[in-house]
Amino acid sequence: DDITAELKRLESDVAVVDARIARDTERLAASSNPKQAQGFESELASLTRRKSDLEDMEIALMERLETADAAVSEQEALIAETNAQGAQLSADAKTTVSDATTRLEGARRDRDAVAASVPTDLLSLYERLAARGNGAGLLRAGACEACRMVLPPSDLATVRRAQTDEVVFCPECGAILVRTEESR
Repeated sequence: DDITAELKRLESDVAVVDARIARDTERLAASSNPKQAQGFESELASLTRRKSDLEDMEIALMERLETADAAVSEQEALIAETNAQGAQLSADAKTTVSDATTRLEGARRDRDAVAASVPTDLLSLYERLAARGNGAGLLRAGACEACRMVLPPSDLATVRRAQTDEVVFCPECGAILVRTEESR
C-alpha cells in the first residue's frame, strides 16, 4: 500500500512536470524576448531532467511493487495452505473425538453389563477403592498389576491360601486382587 501510494504521488508529480513543460513550451513559442526565451529553454531542460528522474523512480517503485505483490501472493498461498491444513486437522480431531466417544459408550455398556453380575457389596467396595486410585488389579506372576509391585512370598502365600470366592487385597496398594490361573 505504501509503495502504491508513493507510485501515485510520483505519477502526480510527473503530470505536474508535463503540465509545466507544456506551459513553458507555449510561452517559449510566444516569446519574442531572447533573454526570456533563454530562461524558458533552461527551465525546460531542468523540467526534462526532473521528469526523467521521476520516471526512473517510478520504474524502481514498479519493480518493488512487483516484488511486494509476489511476496503477498506467496504469503496468501501459505495462509490458504495453513487454513486447509487447519480444516483437515479439525475434521480429523472431530472424527477422533467421535470414535473415542463411541468406544467410551461401548465400554460403559460393557462395564454396566459386568457390574450387573457382580454382588452389590463387592461393587460398592470396588467403587470406593476406585474413587481413590486403582480399585482392582490382576495378580499375574506374583505381581499386582494395579501398583506393579511384586508381592513378598509371605503375602503371596496368604493370597494363595484364601478361598476362591474370598476378596483379597494387595498389601501394597490396597486394591482388590483379581486372581486367575496366571496368579499361581
